[in-house]
Amino acid sequence: MKKIIIVLLLFAFVSPVFAQTEELNLQKYWYYRYRLKQYFMVDGDGPGMSIPAKGRNRDGGFLNWQENPIIDLGHYIGVLATERALLAADNQDTEETERELFVALSRILHFVSVKEAEQRSKIAGGY
Repeated sequence: MKKIIIVLLLFAFVSPVFAQTEELNLQKYWYYRYRLKQYFMVDGDGPGMSIPAKGRNRDGGFLNWQENPIIDLGHYIGVLATERALLAADNQDTEETERELFVALSRILHFVSVKEAEQRSKIAGGY
């Protein structure tokens, strides 16, 4: 039993350890960001655009949103705000991120105005 433990400990100390680096994490982030924009959202300012989808149908390419897409949109806005702050701190161009952030925030305002209109029509209609 002691030999097994000693062999395992020696193996643990001698085996190479692979850790993540900042460069690999940065590459991974931009790759996932590209995939999000390419496969899980439609970029633009129209209805249904710039809202991250929960999933997609691989056959027809249809996007599937959850029942309340404002939740995913809020997460997306948080990521964009963090990305903008990190790019600005590193003296990199933030124009594209700011544009996407502006469009995402306008989507939130659109949802709010639609919900307010629904509430007004319910009150006016009496149901």
